[in-house]
Amino acid sequence: MYTYSLKYLFSGKNNKYFDELVVPIVEGQPEEIDLAPYVAKALEDYPDTSCVIIRRHGMYVVGPTWEKTKLMLESFDYLFHIAMQMKLYGLDPTQPPTESRENSKRLLLDDPDVATRFAQMEITIQKLTQQLSQLENNAGAGSTYVRWGRSLCSGDNTELVYSGYAAGQLYLHSSYTNRHGGPSNLLCMPGDPELTDITGNGTSLLYGAEYQENILKPDAHDEDVPCAVCRNTKTQNTLMIPGRKSCYSGWQKEYQGLVVSGHLAYSASSYLCMDKDPEYVPGGQVNNDGSLLYVTTTKCGSLPCPPYTNDKAINCVVCSK
Repeated sequence: MYTYSLKYLFSGKNNKYFDELVVPIVEGQPEEIDLAPYVAKALEDYPDTSCVIIRRHGMYVVGPTWEKTKLMLESFDYLFHIAMQMKLYGLDPTQPPTESRENSKRLLLDDPDVATRFAQMEITIQKLTQQLSQLENNAGAGSTYVRWGRSLCSGDNTELVYSGYAAGQLYLHSSYTNRHGGPSNLLCMPGDPELTDITGNGTSLLYGAEYQENILKPDAHDEDVPCAVCRNTKTQNTLMIPGRKSCYSGWQKEYQGLVVSGHLAYSASSYLCMDKDPEYVPGGQVNNDGSLLYVTTTKCGSLPCPPYTNDKAINCVVCSK
């Protein structure tokens, strides 16, 4: 034998809120229980009750003050389950039931439709629980990226961390024409630096970056390159995809542009995704020849053509997820 628990709440006297009736069910008998007599008994014992809530493991008879009951149920982590059950059986948690006790419905434990709806409800609860867990894990998260060639961020759910100037090593050192060492990456230097008072020995230098062609824009040559560090508050990963101007399914586009890098005959450099509509650093159109950037093009051979085409500029897109 096992039992089917019928619990009810009431806002009665003596500061008593919970009571319980236990309905015996003999294993093997038809699992069809008429709970109406037990509900009626609860209502007779506590006439100030106003609403019946059916749960998977029984029923609740709720007192007339729903807000008080709601707070109590929340403390036992029952609220969502109860709300689902009430919706399942057509009950309104804010209103007393309109059915008479004589017409109270029986809960058919072996009803296939009821079992199916219970299963669907459990799946819904699991999904919502997973979503809640993911939201909690993502709180305070986000992904960052550099938008080369622009000083602001424009993607959905993005915020500007800082803006500044693209900088890297000198394109070519005349004293070391046969040695192309030094760092290859570019940095996005903030526009509001906190400076040191330490003087270096000049063996590692940082120069501002310039557009060295007019391919990106007709008047881009010798203009200095701005940059912006952006943060998407809703995503966790960011990547640059060369050869595309749209993101793959499930990814969000932050910006698109063309692939750029240093000259093949000069110092080592990195491939960057330069914004398709680049801006210039105000007052930066001076031929200082610091770190120079060129539009990168394809070369057929080991790179198959098709799908690629020889000597064509390469699209790029920065995506987040």
